[in-house]
Amino acid sequence: MALKPVSVSDLNRYIKNVLTGDPMLSNIVVTGEISSWKPNIRSGAVFFTVKDKDSQIDCVMWQEAAARLTMKLDVGDLINMHGRVDYWNNRGQLRFNARFIEPAGAGELNAKYEELKRKLTAEGLFDIERKKPLPAFPKKVFVVTSGEGSAVEDIKKTIIEKNDYVDIIIYPVKVQGQGAAEEIAAAINHINAMDAADLMIVGRGGGSAEERWAFNEEIVVRSIADSHIPIITGIGHEDNESLSDLAADFYAKTPTAAADRAVPDTFELREDLDYTLDLIERLFERHMNTAAERVEFLSPARMTGMLKNMVNLRENKCRGELSQMSGRMESILLKIQSGIDVEKARLDALSPKNIMNRGYGVIMDADGKMIKGIGEIKENDDINVTLTDGGIKARVTEVRRD
Repeated sequence: MALKPVSVSDLNRYIKNVLTGDPMLSNIVVTGEISSWKPNIRSGAVFFTVKDKDSQIDCVMWQEAAARLTMKLDVGDLINMHGRVDYWNNRGQLRFNARFIEPAGAGELNAKYEELKRKLTAEGLFDIERKKPLPAFPKKVFVVTSGEGSAVEDIKKTIIEKNDYVDIIIYPVKVQGQGAAEEIAAAINHINAMDAADLMIVGRGGGSAEERWAFNEEIVVRSIADSHIPIITGIGHEDNESLSDLAADFYAKTPTAAADRAVPDTFELREDLDYTLDLIERLFERHMNTAAERVEFLSPARMTGMLKNMVNLRENKCRGELSQMSGRMESILLKIQSGIDVEKARLDALSPKNIMNRGYGVIMDADGKMIKGIGEIKENDDINVTLTDGGIKARVTEVRRD
């Protein structure tokens, strides 16, 4: 019996129903390596291909799911995709619809992370009380990171553009792969042993969970916690804290943020200082001008002018009052002059010259030092006696005490 032909659309609908109706294919995890990765900027979706050694499959991650990605993915990354198999009728094309992507092996890493986190938390390694204050003006900052790449360049650029006072010393280490954790811990311990730094920055420039795993190794976390030199971490992944971040004295989300936190802006501080000094200078000048105006207002010349104006006004009203006022002014001046004469007479009475006019003299030794008592001279000392109209040189023949 001849088979009844079906349309392409009927065939594609049948295939879609078979594939989407299979419970296993509607919620499955597929592992493989990304062989192509093409984000669509307009729609926000990502179209990509995942392969293993024998096969490959086309995949899509729509905008809503792609927006939840917490890591940067690219060709060559090994991933686990959570999603379902889908079939596009109009194209007759099978695709894997990915709802969630994680690095291959992330589940094991996460379990290891949580286990070590519980252990170190119980020991108190992450306690706030252990955190050391960061120096306000560090003179020497050691940077423990890869000697190459964007992270170390971003750190140097940020510090240099912000601070011309601090010395930056790069301590290059492996930041991923075998032996990386041991190198990082050894570097931190060595810098502490040298006691050569005021502050340390420890970090790297992002990467997958596997690439950043060295910063979750116990040896690194303990070296950070045990450091007597304050440490800022900048592991370069904003959404996931490493155990090193939890142990550090300050956790920055990126290497650039770590560098920014490490040093003050000396250029801005100088501007603030210049502004403050200028403000003080202007306030002082304003104060002096105000004081000068007050002095000028109260000066004898101004007071005399004011008095003359008052006199002129009074003179215009009643010339008779001017004569009375002049008499009063003359009386006041006479009293003042009388007071001055009295004080002058008192001062004259106290004048050494007038005292000598009453028969007294000033006695000094041979060095010109005034002698105030007999304890300052002895027999045969040469002395000088100053009188009101001359002086006498003499020698002491006898010293008597009253």
